[in-house]
Amino acid sequence: MDHDISEERLLAMDSTAGYGDAAEALAEQYESVTFTEVHRDVLHLLPTDPASVLDIGAGSGRDAAALAERGHRVVAVEPTAELRALGRHIHAGADIEWIDDALPGLPGVRARDRRFDLILLTAVWMHLDRSQRTAGMAGLAGLLAAGGRMMLSLRHGPVPAGRRMFPVSAEETVALAEEHGLEVLHLAHREDAHGREGVSWTYLGLRHASLSFRRADERDLPALVGLRDEAARWQLAHGIDQWKPGELGTEHFRARLREGEVWIATLGRQGPIAGAWELWWDDPAAWGPQRPDAGYVHRLMTDRRVAPPGTGQRMLAEAEARIAATGRTFCRLDCLAGNSRLREYYETAGYKVMGERSKDGGLGHIYPVTLLEKPL
Repeated sequence: MDHDISEERLLAMDSTAGYGDAAEALAEQYESVTFTEVHRDVLHLLPTDPASVLDIGAGSGRDAAALAERGHRVVAVEPTAELRALGRHIHAGADIEWIDDALPGLPGVRARDRRFDLILLTAVWMHLDRSQRTAGMAGLAGLLAAGGRMMLSLRHGPVPAGRRMFPVSAEETVALAEEHGLEVLHLAHREDAHGREGVSWTYLGLRHASLSFRRADERDLPALVGLRDEAARWQLAHGIDQWKPGELGTEHFRARLREGEVWIATLGRQGPIAGAWELWWDDPAAWGPQRPDAGYVHRLMTDRRVAPPGTGQRMLAEAEARIAATGRTFCRLDCLAGNSRLREYYETAGYKVMGERSKDGGLGHIYPVTLLEKPL
């Protein structure tokens, strides 16, 4: 870091400081090297089939254009208006969707409610301070599609005059990624493509960590309540009148820990909670008296801010495996009778509708449910 610039001054500067005034020179510099030259260490991580790509800090559009030329659907995020205008001009023939947006929040990207197969951050991460990097990593993890990858480069060396950059190590970035459910696919160090003295780079490839499953305990009670409330808010926002925030507190989940099982899915063994479910060994309220030949799945919940697509199916398969391991031969569950989308979700997973029943949910109201069953 340039030691003539204090930490306080760096924090006060905008992350794009210096880029607008130097946009034309920077665009010429960016375009003087090819996408392949810059990203040679991580080219093997690129999707081979047409994919959805998010290029954050797209600059002159060099990388976005190269990816669009390969058939990918590219969203280019560039917060500096001058660079954004130059990128549109230089690569006018490329099929690129340009967005005025920035880390750590990326509100414009989030408004599109999309997930991406590839997220590219070239020479961006060191412009964020520690708190912004933490918030940014959490958001980026939530934008990755199932099987998606993130390619990120870190600049090391002196800070150009008038710019805001922070020293960021590969070790810190890997640790932060792991905290947010990502794992390392690739890590390499290399020289600067422009031959600048004292400048070097780290290239990282990241992806969602595999789901890990564990039994919940008392320490998880607040997280379970929060997960259920967040799922309830999502339902209400999407016109599903089934769960309400605040209906179930710690005492409900404490009782389920005592009387049945509650399972949690995390991204990696130490990563964030992606979802949870309850496993009961009888359910007379919905199914009436039954032989002890089934397990009953309730409150299959995912945190959509964290969980990759497909997490619900993976959790359901894990619940089925747990039931089968006890020697029971059926997995049973129910859903609100009017929720056709959820019923179809379970039918796609191999469940058969067994009928409908009025159920006392124990929260002061009775409602009709569809009963579903799957042989194991």
